[in-house]
Amino acid sequence: LNSLLRDQGVGGSNPLSPPVRAYHTILSVTTTTNLDDKFRLDFSYKGPVRVKGTVDYDAEGNPALVSVAEVERLQTELPLPEPEHRRSLMPTCKGLEKKFRGLGIDFTKPGFCDSPEFQAVERNNPVFLKSYAEYVQTLEPSAEYLDHARIVVRDTAEFLYNELVADGRKGACVDISGVVLRFLERQDIWCHVVCGGVRVEFPAESGIRTRRFYPLMHRDNNAFTGHAWIYAPPFKIVDVSISLQPYSEDEQRYFHGYILTEHWEEPTTPIGVRDLLENELVEDHVRRFRRMPTMEDISPNQRQFLREFPAHRLVKDGLSFTYIPVKISAPELPLEQLLHPTLSGRRPMQVFEEFENRA
Repeated sequence: LNSLLRDQGVGGSNPLSPPVRAYHTILSVTTTTNLDDKFRLDFSYKGPVRVKGTVDYDAEGNPALVSVAEVERLQTELPLPEPEHRRSLMPTCKGLEKKFRGLGIDFTKPGFCDSPEFQAVERNNPVFLKSYAEYVQTLEPSAEYLDHARIVVRDTAEFLYNELVADGRKGACVDISGVVLRFLERQDIWCHVVCGGVRVEFPAESGIRTRRFYPLMHRDNNAFTGHAWIYAPPFKIVDVSISLQPYSEDEQRYFHGYILTEHWEEPTTPIGVRDLLENELVEDHVRRFRRMPTMEDISPNQRQFLREFPAHRLVKDGLSFTYIPVKISAPELPLEQLLHPTLSGRRPMQVFEEFENRA
């Protein structure tokens, strides 16, 4: 025990809290003493914990006695609530309409989040855009609308995917999602942009490691998010850029076309910090706090968002995709004023005019 504590920087004149990886070893040593049964329950737990107690040192500054007072389990993953509970976290459509009506916001047409009334509220409450996404997701469109939307969304996704392929740009998820949104709104389709992360798992026989697009990044990373896609009922995910990312040659051969799905399922494993935090952010956290990050280190607002807009999984071409929303976004400019992305030298509005005027 003395050796362990010294190795972890504990003891002497400058005691420090040991990293999480040391906690289990310390607890294993103390299991031979007469501790309360309530502590023994924690010894069987495999995962990070926070230990509170006291360390008594001898005259030479070496730890002589460790007295454990409390063992707190730390959350490494976000538990998967029951689907009914998840749905109840989101406001009802009627409740949202009442809120919009009270704020003088006309909510009858797609894209009303760009109205002056909506943006006036958003300026004082930046997270208000989430209310628009909640409204889109709680709408109950008619069967006739959904049949029409299937045709329009598929046609738009196909067109813009081919344009992105022809342009040759990689990693354009945020820009192209904004264009998809503006194209769909012009065609009176309800939709919103989702920003977050994606976990891509390859077939076991490929030998390729899981690829992650991390949504929570170090402050020195200028990227806006890990990935971006569209929610457009009846489609849960409209992603025209997932196969057009800077993959290795071995990875790229598994990707084909775009993702357009009405159906998804629960993730096979809970979402953890490994899916959310990029490596540089994890390393920074370890340097600052001398322990690995857990879900306890994710802000309460972010954890609430993850519960309200839960992760979902789909399988395509032998790949498992887990989409993890972390925020809602929207382009700041209308289609006419968008300068990026240029697709084969044309601005988004020029591309839309060609889309409209197809034979």
